[in-house]
Amino acid sequence: MLSTFFSTFFRLPRSNRSMIYLMWIYSLGGVITGVFLNIYVFKIHSSIEDLILYNLVFYTASFVWFWLLGWLMSVLVANIRNMYYISYVLFIVAYYVLLVFDGTLSAVYIFGILFGLGNGTFWNAVHTQELKNIENQNRDFYSSSISAGQNIISIVVPFVVAFIFYITDLYKMDGYWVLFETLPIVYLFSFIFIHHIDSYFPSKITRKDVSNFFDLKKYKFGHLYFLVRGISHGFVITTMPIITIMMLKNEVNIWLFQGILTLVSTFLIVYLSTRRMSTNRMLYFSWISMGLCLMYIFFWWQFHFVGFLIFSLLGLLLNPLFRISEHVYDLHLMDGIKTEESDFYAGMLLREVILWTGRAISIVFLLFFLYILQLDTETIIRIWLFGTGASFHLGIGSIFCWEKYEKNH
Repeated sequence: MLSTFFSTFFRLPRSNRSMIYLMWIYSLGGVITGVFLNIYVFKIHSSIEDLILYNLVFYTASFVWFWLLGWLMSVLVANIRNMYYISYVLFIVAYYVLLVFDGTLSAVYIFGILFGLGNGTFWNAVHTQELKNIENQNRDFYSSSISAGQNIISIVVPFVVAFIFYITDLYKMDGYWVLFETLPIVYLFSFIFIHHIDSYFPSKITRKDVSNFFDLKKYKFGHLYFLVRGISHGFVITTMPIITIMMLKNEVNIWLFQGILTLVSTFLIVYLSTRRMSTNRMLYFSWISMGLCLMYIFFWWQFHFVGFLIFSLLGLLLNPLFRISEHVYDLHLMDGIKTEESDFYAGMLLREVILWTGRAISIVFLLFFLYILQLDTETIIRIWLFGTGASFHLGIGSIFCWEKYEKNH
């Protein structure tokens, strides 16, 4: 199994492998940032409001820079590869802001802006290169390779971080400070691989590209898919850290728990990596989505520690498998929304409008529950669990309708 995986991996073009390496480096920071920073924000004042506002700031900055800098690169017909350099510089600067301002809430919001700008820049470069360089028949294996590496990172990093927090707690030091100091050094390794990635100079975006993208008669199911994923992702990134800290109480338990349970899903990803292909994408997507739907509904029904253990076990098995299908269909849809005169680039930029709208909707709903209905944190989370579970049905339906009615429009 492993020999087949590695032989297929090293047959990929050098540019493709370099893109995978960069994704692994990004994920190393992302595993820590996506979980611990949200927990850190929540613990500053034990305020769900701070966490919601932080994520609104982060995703808005990411959306604005993804779109604005991407549009500027098309106007200047500049090399998209340079956006990798810009993104990692922004990541490094963002963490040093936390160090300089000693992790205050104001510094966290500034971090959210800078890291969001870097995140938007990074994903613009990634999706551009994926759509240009990864052939359709290779996308399933490419995405599986990324996910396998991310899972290994998700296994190793939790134990390392748990050890850091354990040692710093013994010596009355700040474990977060150690992480803020280390991550910028990790990001420097990205510069080894960027120059191996192929150049790409986008065409200028025209009004016809914009009107074509927002032609709902042609692409309504594609738009629905992006909107549903945006809403679901906005809920997940905002509320999962609260659930985690409520159930596991401290950072050491969180990292050890996640590290142990992630091991099994890595085996499944590698095993399926050479078996997933364009002909069975919909089958995998459907079964995994249904499993996730039942997982979320179960935890809504059994919202206690044992329910959390079962929910987390299933999630650590199914979420990486789902991300592969989601990633491949993202590329598939972006590549399909274009005119005869243009390539994927305009559709890729405009898709971000739909995703940000979905994320904003989810965050506005959380604020509505918090301020207007004045619901407690547990009730808000249980509403989110049920709604997220139900959203997987919409995702399956929108992709099915895209394949049947819009793919060859």
